[in-house]
Amino acid sequence: MSDTRPEAAEFYRRLLLSKSAAERLAMGADMFTTAKELALADLRRQGVRAGLFLRFYGHEFEPEERERILQRLRTIDAERPLPQGPLWVARRA
Repeated sequence: MSDTRPEAAEFYRRLLLSKSAAERLAMGADMFTTAKELALADLRRQGVRAGLFLRFYGHEFEPEERERILQRLRTIDAERPLPQGPLWVARRA
């Protein structure tokens, strides 16, 4: 299923194919960096440790247990915050 008109999809496809392989790779890397920064912003909003717990393990616990773990992780985040700035460093030439 797609909500994109076929003419628009074809235009975008031709636009991408007009780029060199290096340009397409750079575009992909930029999109990854953007997605990573959006995820990090959300993690920082809720606390990195708590956010990672929710993303990877939150569904495995009953609500009461999950909340108890989150409270502890938020306490740890408050007592020992992670450094600010990027958690991953892009290595582009």
